Amino acid sequence: MPDNEAEEAEEAEERAVELARALVWARSGRGRAARQAAGVFLKLVAEVVGRDVCTVNQYELGNLRPTGDPGIAWLRFMEKLEAVVASEMENAPGGTGALPTRRSTPAARVPDDNVPRR
Repeated sequence: MPDNEAEEAEEAEERAVELARALVWARSGRGRAARQAAGVFLKLVAEVVGRDVCTVNQYELGNLRPTGDPGIAWLRFMEKLEAVVASEMENAPGGTGALPTRRSTPAARVPDDNVPRR
């Protein structure tokens, strides 16, 4: 295979890997977590990646697969946001570098029928 074809194949492989990573970030909620931790609005992300707000929201919810150049741009922007937040958290007093997590509301207690009641 000539150099040009080999380079094209390598670029296609790298692109496929990046899109696969974007899908993982989308379905895991990692992208949304990074954006929210950075305090960035969906509208800004949409402008940066060249998609509309609804599409970016669907990426974050894992309902839509990030594709093409906008999908790769979304992944790269989310990675940058996560790095900025991690750096800020690391530099904060007592910082760990970990992204803050959203606290969920406690689940309602359901009585266990196997436990005797008083």
